[in-house]
Amino acid sequence: MKVLDSILACNEEAVVFKKHLAEIPDQSIRDFMENLDKKDLDTSWNEILVIAQDGKLLTRSKLKKKLQLTIGVIAASFLLFIGSLTFIHYHTNDSYKHLSSLAGGPQFTLADGTAYSLEDSRALDALKKKHSLNFSNKSMLLENGNSSGPIEGLNTIEVPITEDYKIVLPDGSKVWLNSESKMRFPFAFGDKREIFLDEGEAYFEVSHNGDKPFIVHTPRGKINVLGTSFNVNLYAIHKEVTSLITGKIAVNAISGETKVLLPGWESSVFSDQIRTAENFDQVSTLGWMSGVTYFKEASIYEIAKAMKRWYNVDLTIDDDSSFLDVKLRGKLFKEAPVQQFINDMNETKVVTFYWINTSLHCKVGEYAQY
Repeated sequence: MKVLDSILACNEEAVVFKKHLAEIPDQSIRDFMENLDKKDLDTSWNEILVIAQDGKLLTRSKLKKKLQLTIGVIAASFLLFIGSLTFIHYHTNDSYKHLSSLAGGPQFTLADGTAYSLEDSRALDALKKKHSLNFSNKSMLLENGNSSGPIEGLNTIEVPITEDYKIVLPDGSKVWLNSESKMRFPFAFGDKREIFLDEGEAYFEVSHNGDKPFIVHTPRGKINVLGTSFNVNLYAIHKEVTSLITGKIAVNAISGETKVLLPGWESSVFSDQIRTAENFDQVSTLGWMSGVTYFKEASIYEIAKAMKRWYNVDLTIDDDSSFLDVKLRGKLFKEAPVQQFINDMNETKVVTFYWINTSLHCKVGEYAQY
């Protein structure tokens, strides 16, 4: 809903369209939903337009011309409308399955495709009974060998913006997932302990087992582990940064190149080539685990992405070209109001953040260095 609201708020005509949708009587919604499964998409769409336009039937093309909306905004409005209808309909019928899929927070999808919200108490109860999983505050514990589910398939957890989550794997290894992260893993390990970090950032504490190597697969290659702790960051496009805290790991690029890291070393895989750098800043790298993101010589684009991940705030950058060589320093505290970070950055006079209604903008400040 937050994402859809932000899309709709960017277009005045979309706001009008949303207002029409909000005025639909509850009974009309219920009547529509009762018969939704019996209709094809075209019929359903036209009925939505009948309801939204006070009984005046409009075709797709006429509606587009009338409101002058982009296809994207129409789609967002349609999704907002259908999402609201679906929630009301299934809430009325107390349908657990659909309520679960509409709830917020991290999403957990089993190997068979069944999806659950990890903020839905009934979903957690169902998972506990069927798969012997334990849950506590923003964490999941997999009990080795006790699941009744298929152990060969991969389950998926997706952590949305503003959230984080911890998983204790069947071998006792622990994984902390940052916002906008996606990981796949089995309910039990075979001869190898293999998981897949597809997106985002994760910190690993791997239990030692010399007979079963632990392997983290990423879009850029894989990381071979015995027993150690390390951080993997995939936020930058086409780049993987692996930072070793304790133990020893081997980073393997898709190209076949391999680098062995020792504690305090950090590797960057970019364009399938590995680069290493010794003595990375551990406080800065692991700050996200305690709710702090550190910026050191960061671009405004890196800061914009971090603000989106933790605050769900979209930053509009005025005059893109002016920021090409501007580097910024600062701290972003997840639990503090976003305005505190804005005030801190504005005090540097390197950048200026300002609001236009509910839209946050940024321009180069008077002390910017090029």
